[in-house]
Amino acid sequence: MDRDLQLQSGTRSAFAKALAAWQKKRSPAAREHLLDTSLDALEELKAIILDSAPSAGVENIYQKRHIAAGIPSMYGTYAEPKFDALGLSFRVENLVARLLEDLVAEGVDPYVTRDSLRRMAAVIRRFERALSVDGVDSRNLTANVRLLESSFSSHNFTFHQYHNVFQFIGGSVAELSRNSVLSHDQVLHTVLEHDPRQCEARGMSVDAVAEMVLREVLVSALGMQNLDRYVLAALRQMSTLTGRLGSAALTRMMNYDPERLVSPIYEAKPGTDDQMTLGFKGLGLKQMASYDHQVPPGFILTTELFGAMPAMAYRPLFDDTLQRLGVAIARLEKETGLRLGDPARLLALSIRSGAAISLPGLMTTFVNVGLNDRLAEALSRKPGFEWAAWDSYRRFLQTWAMASGVDRDFFDDIMTEFKNRFGIEKKSEFSPEHMRQLAHEYRTRSRDRGVRFVDDPFRQVVGCVRKVLSSWDSPEAKLYRRYLGLAAEWGTAVVVQRMVFGNLSRESGSGVTFTRNPLEPYSSQVRLFGDFTTRSQGEDLVGGLVFPAPISEAQRLGSPTYQGIEHSLEKDFPHVYRALLDVARDLVANREHEPQEIEFTFESASGDSLYILQKRPMVHEQQDDAPYFDSTSPLFDQPAAVGMGVSGGAYSGRVAIDTDQIDRLLAEAPKDAILLLRPDTVPEDIAMIARVSGLLTARGGATSHAAVTAKRLGKTAVVDCRALEVLEHQGVARLAGTELKAGDWLSIDGRTGNMFLGRLPLRKKVSLQEC
Repeated sequence: MDRDLQLQSGTRSAFAKALAAWQKKRSPAAREHLLDTSLDALEELKAIILDSAPSAGVENIYQKRHIAAGIPSMYGTYAEPKFDALGLSFRVENLVARLLEDLVAEGVDPYVTRDSLRRMAAVIRRFERALSVDGVDSRNLTANVRLLESSFSSHNFTFHQYHNVFQFIGGSVAELSRNSVLSHDQVLHTVLEHDPRQCEARGMSVDAVAEMVLREVLVSALGMQNLDRYVLAALRQMSTLTGRLGSAALTRMMNYDPERLVSPIYEAKPGTDDQMTLGFKGLGLKQMASYDHQVPPGFILTTELFGAMPAMAYRPLFDDTLQRLGVAIARLEKETGLRLGDPARLLALSIRSGAAISLPGLMTTFVNVGLNDRLAEALSRKPGFEWAAWDSYRRFLQTWAMASGVDRDFFDDIMTEFKNRFGIEKKSEFSPEHMRQLAHEYRTRSRDRGVRFVDDPFRQVVGCVRKVLSSWDSPEAKLYRRYLGLAAEWGTAVVVQRMVFGNLSRESGSGVTFTRNPLEPYSSQVRLFGDFTTRSQGEDLVGGLVFPAPISEAQRLGSPTYQGIEHSLEKDFPHVYRALLDVARDLVANREHEPQEIEFTFESASGDSLYILQKRPMVHEQQDDAPYFDSTSPLFDQPAAVGMGVSGGAYSGRVAIDTDQIDRLLAEAPKDAILLLRPDTVPEDIAMIARVSGLLTARGGATSHAAVTAKRLGKTAVVDCRALEVLEHQGVARLAGTELKAGDWLSIDGRTGNMFLGRLPLRKKVSLQEC
């Protein structure tokens, strides 16, 4: 090829490079590139051969006679452009034929997507070029391939329409074969009838010899039989899928792009990295990583997976997805130096939802995925993990069981039982042995409730991913979306990351902070305001399961909510605080983001141990029109208790603590406002929250899901009221020692966090005289 000067230099160079790449690594991409450059060369060679202008030959022939035997002989060279081009074309055709055979032997993709259909169209185009070089053309085939290619720009093209197009292409190929035979048949019969020597030599009739020759014509046509095999394989695949999946699942499969399935957190993927594909959480994490802030390494399973879930009943698609997930985990193992299921280098994972539209606390989250009895035991022998290993395993067992339908109260009761048994108040006071017993008790009693645990770490990952995706359609998530008018089609991504153990010791923790004081909504100053807890993981705080401490000293000293609290992140962990403040300033001041809400965790008191788990814009609530209490009322006195006001203004309602009480109060007085009292909030509470206008919780800070949900749903809310005790089994509550029964009036202020017994009158605005 490189010595044929009739070919353009670019063609010779491209072919040489493609051939070298294919010989080095015989990958599909290298094969396709070599096939394209070979066809380019064949098209040029064909033009040289068929050029009507005569070409001159160059003859260097020498004759001589053998000295001993006297036998004449000749030697030398002969070159003529068309003759040389013809010889080279035979050799290149052999290469193309081999490449086409390899392509057909590889087969079509095990499932059909728009991306695989594009590849099929490109393959058929190559066959079409090969046949054209051999003088075989079909306008019908060209038109049908063009129809296939033009369909890619239409989002309304269905799987069944694609099936029809391939039926059309199959018909074109069959017609092409038939016409190729017929075009030679009459000529062959004429030749054989006038020159019967071929028939006589074989002892065969004219028809039999003609049939044999025509069969050779089909075989010799470049790519003809391979094209027929390829199209038939595609048609068989489509017919199989049509019989196994419904129309909706086929459409989901067709729209699925497996190359966009995984997006590593520390690697940019321009065609994938957007809010709709990664979800708000995933996009935020990738942004933080690109800003060089410390984010736990991992990857995002994009909304491509959610969209394709109805088609996962087709085993080849499911197996391919598992293989891609395995590759992503292997990459994470290499990145971290840890390994899933390896006791010596244990990789534990968090698996969280990440929708484009946030559903705070309403979807399933898994932590410490990859642990089982054996691995938890091994991890507990690692210095520093004696307690944390069993606490982490306990948390995994609980999240798995809750995703299987077990209520959180079930585990709260076990926790209370163990606290009473060992005479302690807080779970952080359990010894490692106590925590080990507690974890095993979680597992034993959950199995008694019908929960089936999976011990294989990779199967755990697969199960957790499926449960996260399924939680998008949980009753609570559906109710929340319906309340806010959010479309179900958004779906969710899944964020998979290496665990950072905020529960490692009393020197570790997790928290959430705002970059601006919510009480100063128009301030441009970066001030950290939020909550944190030590020896915890993120769900403790955002789920409102603990009594948190404030982030800053200004927050601790400036709010009556923290009266008697001596701890803050700034005071107890100054290096972590300063690192977090640097992150906030970089986001808001340097990169000009709007005020943010940042979820974080840390494994030690060092600022280097700070990891960012999430960022999102603060939910800003317009409170200008929210009512105030009438300060002239005789009931307006010292508050009975103080919590943290997070949403709305002044509000008076009749107390209820469960669904039955809400039903009864609405039946008695449908126009009366209702105030829901809860110890904390769980996803199942969303149905109750949606039916009331006010919320008061004993636990949870300004950044808890209860606070965020109340803001988004437009409810008045006060959280972290430590003087509140909700006795759910008795159907009553106590506020600063005063018992509250269903229907009693209670007034709360979503601005100040103040609470007053009874029903205080409301005013729309505070007069200037009162100010």
